Amino acid sequence: MSGEAANPYKKIRFLSPTDKKPPSDFLKKMRDEDIDLSEIPEIATEQMARAVMRVGGKPPPKGKVRINLLLDAGVVAYFKSGF
Repeated sequence: MSGEAANPYKKIRFLSPTDKKPPSDFLKKMRDEDIDLSEIPEIATEQMARAVMRVGGKPPPKGKVRINLLLDAGVVAYFKSGF
């Protein structure tokens, strides 16, 4: 060994498109410190300026604003009934 502590997460099994679910036990046990971010570049201001918000793969219509709203079940039933 090179003097470094052995990394128990070294043997990562990457998911293939045919896998049904991720190795959840492995992910639950993993700590943030175990994730190697050294090869991931930071996002530059220029990249953020070119970013486009997408909803379902498409940009949202102009003039529309997406919100999340919690309503009482009775209010939802009222509007679904066609009042």
